[in-house]
Amino acid sequence: MRWICFTLAIIVFICMDQEQAFSKSSNDPLSLKIDTELELAKVENEYEYQLVTQASTETKAKMYEQSSLTLVFENSHLSFFLEAWEPDTDKLKKLKTTTHEGSRRFDAWTKHQLKTKNLERATAISSAQLYTTNSPHTNIHAFTQPKNDRERKGRYVLDHVFQQQLLHEAKQLRLAFDIPKDIPAISWNHLNEWMESGPKQLSDREAKQVVTTSWHMYRDHILEGVKREDGTLTTPIGSSMPIIVLDEEDLHLLLMLEDGTPYKLTHPWSFEGAA
Repeated sequence: MRWICFTLAIIVFICMDQEQAFSKSSNDPLSLKIDTELELAKVENEYEYQLVTQASTETKAKMYEQSSLTLVFENSHLSFFLEAWEPDTDKLKKLKTTTHEGSRRFDAWTKHQLKTKNLERATAISSAQLYTTNSPHTNIHAFTQPKNDRERKGRYVLDHVFQQQLLHEAKQLRLAFDIPKDIPAISWNHLNEWMESGPKQLSDREAKQVVTTSWHMYRDHILEGVKREDGTLTTPIGSSMPIIVLDEEDLHLLLMLEDGTPYKLTHPWSFEGAA
């Protein structure tokens, strides 16, 4: 199945080598401890506040190298990202402070990757979520799980805005790339949940490979700068949370750029059971 995009949409075909995903060595000395944290650090004034994002990885023994990539989405759009890399270490930590304003839902995911001295690899994902609420009559407030009526109302409003935004952008992307309604799309915020649920028609290895390939595509072809049809690069900041679509031949990663342009990356794909 091949899809045709509208004139204003951008489509890029890419190829990459497959990589073993979410695996650990059989003689596992790693005892991998991973974490992603979002925290309200400082209120600047009645409108602005500082957010601290931290990603950390810790192992019992020193690794040949460790790396991490953290994506932070603000109300379903990419706000910023942070990367870390360190050789010969048992601990890796990356921290960033950013300034924001207004009521927001923050979603963060970190891909932690390490390589042992025997050059074996291990990969895992951690995540975090934070809500901030603000109004003319209340101070800026942050929480992860609501504990009172104010927080429950704040979460309901922010979740509703988040879901409506995702649905609207998914509809626009389906129209732009002529994706049939019967082909399911996986939203980035449900990617790990989808993998762990054991999706139909896919083996565990295939499901893990979908997640790993999606991260590689996003890192190498979105975060490094989105290539437009005229060859220029544009920033990924402000782009929508990606969705992933699988057909019989390809894995597609779709998103809306900040200016509303539909964008699609395509990677060749085949099911293990395909003829």
